[in-house]
Amino acid sequence: MEQDPLSAFAHWRLGLRYYCRRQWDAAIKEYRNALEFDPNYTWALAGIPTIYIGAGKLKEAIQFVGPPKPSASPVSIGLLGYFFGLVGQRAVAQKYLQDLKRIDPKIYTPPSAFAHIYLGLGDMEKCFDWLEKAVDENDGFVFLLHVLPYFDPIRSHARYPALLRKMNLQP
Repeated sequence: MEQDPLSAFAHWRLGLRYYCRRQWDAAIKEYRNALEFDPNYTWALAGIPTIYIGAGKLKEAIQFVGPPKPSASPVSIGLLGYFFGLVGQRAVAQKYLQDLKRIDPKIYTPPSAFAHIYLGLGDMEKCFDWLEKAVDENDGFVFLLHVLPYFDPIRSHARYPALLRKMNLQP
C-alpha cells in the first residue's frame, strides 16, 4: 500500500487480510477501494458478496451480485456458484456448475472452482473430491483453505485432517 496506494491489487490484498480476520467492515471498505481503482477487478467483485455473507448481511450480498460477465474467469464462476448455492438458489448454482464443465479445455479451470460450488450446495463429499484434486494440481486457492472463513463448514468434516496432511499441514 505504501509503494502503490492506487493499486486495486494492494487494496484487495489488504481486504483479504481483514476478511480472514473476520473484520467484515474493514474488508468491505478495502474491496470497494479496489473497485474504485479498477471497477472490473475480478477478485473484489467475487469477494464482496462472500464478505457480506460472513458478516451475516445476506440482503446486501444478494443486492451486490449480478450475472457474470461473458469474460468471467472460472474462479469467478465458481465463487458465484458457491454464493447462489449458499443462499438456496440451487438451480442457479447448478447452472454455474454446468458453465464450468463447458469451458474450453484449453482454458485452465482450477479444481477449486468446482469445490466452491459444491461447498455452496452443501455437497461436502464432492467438495472434498475437488479439493483433493486442487491439492494435486497445486491450485492456488488451497493454500488459504485453513484461513478463509467461507471454508469454516469443512473444518469439522472427517476428511479435513487427511486433506491437511496431504498439504503437509498437520491438523
